[in-house]
Amino acid sequence: MALCDGVVLILDPLATPFSRVWCCFEEGMVALASRGLVEVGADQGRATLQELAARDGMEGRRPPLLLDIATVDGGQQPQLLTDGMTSKEEEMEKGHQFHFSMPSGWKAKSKREDAFPLEVIQLGLQINISTSNASIEVDRTRILNSLAGRSLMDLDVPPQNDHRNIQIVDEVLRSTFAIAGWRQALLKDIDISDASSLPLGKALQGDTSRTRLDLSILKDALKEQTQVDHLSTAIAPLIALVHLHLDFSNCKSLVSTSLLGESLSRLSRLREVFISFKSCGVTSGEVAQNLAKTIEKLHISFQFCNDLDDEGINNLGSGLSRLQHLEDLDLCLDCCGKVTSLDGLETCFKSLSKLRKLKLNISRLNHLHAVDGLGSGLSGLVALEDFWMQTSFNHSIRDVCNLGKSLSYMPELRNLDLNLADLQRVTTIEDLGQSLQKLTKLERLRLSLKKWAALQSVKGLSLALPFLTALTYFALELNDCTLLEASDVAELVRSSKCLRLEKWCLALFGCKQLGKDLVYFFDFEQREKLLSLLEAASQERAAKVG
Repeated sequence: MALCDGVVLILDPLATPFSRVWCCFEEGMVALASRGLVEVGADQGRATLQELAARDGMEGRRPPLLLDIATVDGGQQPQLLTDGMTSKEEEMEKGHQFHFSMPSGWKAKSKREDAFPLEVIQLGLQINISTSNASIEVDRTRILNSLAGRSLMDLDVPPQNDHRNIQIVDEVLRSTFAIAGWRQALLKDIDISDASSLPLGKALQGDTSRTRLDLSILKDALKEQTQVDHLSTAIAPLIALVHLHLDFSNCKSLVSTSLLGESLSRLSRLREVFISFKSCGVTSGEVAQNLAKTIEKLHISFQFCNDLDDEGINNLGSGLSRLQHLEDLDLCLDCCGKVTSLDGLETCFKSLSKLRKLKLNISRLNHLHAVDGLGSGLSGLVALEDFWMQTSFNHSIRDVCNLGKSLSYMPELRNLDLNLADLQRVTTIEDLGQSLQKLTKLERLRLSLKKWAALQSVKGLSLALPFLTALTYFALELNDCTLLEASDVAELVRSSKCLRLEKWCLALFGCKQLGKDLVYFFDFEQREKLLSLLEAASQERAAKVG
């Protein structure tokens, strides 16, 4: 077992392996190892147990064993519950994290597992390994005692069926089935209350040693607010949780996060939280006010939450400002149609002095006219190393000066990706350029100024580049910046030549003043060609003016 990546449990329609103690031993070892509860003691001859106990995925050690569960449905088609995502689903999720339009790996996993027979899940909720059988009774005794952590000398004594380890194995397996069946049961309008024949909440909340929970409800499954509240109640007792991933995407019936927030307030050991309210009916970011102050990583999405307003943003900012240990924040407010101000986030960002990674999406806020308060708040992120921000299609914004100035307060910045496309009323990047000059540790810079129809010069950027001596990657989009002149862009290209870049790319689609042949340039040979074209265009324009 120590040589394996995991265990695959193959079940027949009657879930017979749950009644066989040797099967329960393998399942039990995986369950206990996943909770760090494999007890080795001082006995010699337990090298395999020692290896299993050491597997925690830290400092080069192998990760804990996985437990996948397979069966066949009524049509004799194979169905599989996986411990986490498959390799293909993981690749999908990477793409989804890069851009929301890409397929979600978690969504693919949830839909795949929807076909797992509920009859087998129901049997899984009744697991009791202390009642399992063996052809030879001494095997049963020794296996149960081994799971209980007894020494080699005590393996033949009568087993303690109520030993906490035995209970934990039952709890782990029951909750695994509960999580797998949750979305499917909601889709089919099956009663999952504690008094029903499919008490999923009871099984989940009983697993109090669980350290990780990943659950995707997704579109069409959630039909009323009470179903969210039922899940929230089930989560509350899981006080050992360190990692929580909840995806409620497209659940229109989710309006209030009050009870969910109340449950999360009890989870004081949480370190990583991923929650998606994409396209839900939530009106407030109050859920953040209840998160444990010890959280280090938070990814939360309100994308397409059309009822989220300025008061909701204020609640969100108030909650985030409490998270003094936060190091990684991914916040998506894309297309929240009622938001007119982000000033509620100002104090929040000023409080997050330990933040090292920030991904912020504030695109398509049609009623947002300014980002001054946001820019002022960002200046407090003095430890930031990785900053990605998208604020495209905010056509009413006229000024990004404070946003540009905030960068000068981020001396540790290594990676900077700013998508400021379609800010059609902004005329200058001078403040942005001046701030960039101070980012001497910057290694990667990607900047999109696409469709800045009022932008007349990129001189500020040209002046900044020579200061970025650590830069190895530089990408700039100037598509449809129709007022830019060839001489100005030529100066920018020349200034980039002083850097030791490994990759360089410049997009110039639709820049009418620069000439018809200027489109997209992505290597150093093309850079020389581009410079020649720009100089020729500049000379031609000067001749016409003369």
